[in-house]
Amino acid sequence: MELFEVYNAKYIWMNCDDTRPWIVVDMSIAHEGLIGCFPLSGQCYYGDCFLVEQGHDDFPYTGLSKSCYVHDQRVLDLPIKCFSLKRGDFRNNLLLDFRNYSGI
Repeated sequence: MELFEVYNAKYIWMNCDDTRPWIVVDMSIAHEGLIGCFPLSGQCYYGDCFLVEQGHDDFPYTGLSKSCYVHDQRVLDLPIKCFSLKRGDFRNNLLLDFRNYSGI
């Protein structure tokens, strides 16, 4: 796993344990079996979210199937065993925009 890669993971978020995409934002505790991530969702639940638009030039690299919001209010530490499939990653201008927005 690398920073800013997008993976499917099954983890309870917002009282929902569906498998959803997550973006890796912190690898500092990977040695403890945990990966710091932000969840992605089709809805923005908290006022301010980073929109990953399907029409963005770098969207195809994400592996996402539709526009999604990154919920970057706090990093959630997911056990490595929760991850199933690498979808893609944030790169180029999309990564730059996300890093500027989130401060990471």
